[in-house]
Amino acid sequence: MFGIGGIPKTPTSDRFFVSPEADGVEPLALTIKQTEKATSESRSRVYNLIGEGVYEAVKSGRRTLVIFESIKRRFASLPRANIKAPPPRPPRAITEEPRPRRGWKPKQAAKAASASHQIRSRRGSPGECNPNTEEPPFST
Repeated sequence: MFGIGGIPKTPTSDRFFVSPEADGVEPLALTIKQTEKATSESRSRVYNLIGEGVYEAVKSGRRTLVIFESIKRRFASLPRANIKAPPPRPPRAITEEPRPRRGWKPKQAAKAASASHQIRSRRGSPGECNPNTEEPPFST
């Protein structure tokens, strides 16, 4: 039940992790996998940030734990995004016909396309005559 120095052992599985939103208490540290999910960064990026000293990390047995405060500091130091809203679109008239969908063809064009496809893809069976030469494709 207790680890070295009377400190209680902590569960080693992520299934025991309670998200900060669930109970309102911020965690002291997150595993690498939890850091990936919380920051939307890849595993490699998390390890690179630990190596650069941006994230503070500690070892607990075999697990690497990232100090939550260092994650908060990094995100607080990122610059604000200056994204301008696009200009408003003019309203579409109700009487206007809807634009055709991608890949949509009018019925006449679709029939013509399917007919030409059938002509191109038609292949004779071994017993049929070649329509150009009227000779059997091979002799027996």
